[in-house]
Amino acid sequence: SEEYAEGFFLIFWIALAFYFITMAQLLELYFYSERRTRVVLISNIASAVVNILMNVVLIPSHGIFGAAIATCGGFAVYLLTICFFFMQKGPGDNPLRGVTDEGNQWNFKTYNR
Repeated sequence: SEEYAEGFFLIFWIALAFYFITMAQLLELYFYSERRTRVVLISNIASAVVNILMNVVLIPSHGIFGAAIATCGGFAVYLLTICFFFMQKGPGDNPLRGVTDEGNQWNFKTYNR
């Protein structure tokens, strides 16, 4: 109905936001497994700050549509921050360490840390 027509345009932004958060959470699992939860904390703080600032700027002028964009922007910052820290790993910190592709077979090798 016409009452919900405005909400139709929010679906894209909210779906995109959930895509960002899902991708970030996949990478976040690596940091939990390595007990580097400070990275997750920093990423969450950066995301929250951006989300709050964008809400303050966008909600007065764009209403609920601005809130949806702010949510998407906050989650995008979350993903970018997690990706930044993930790419900063040293050469010995490869999560796929010991995995090689030889003749379409995966060979798992063990390495001492």
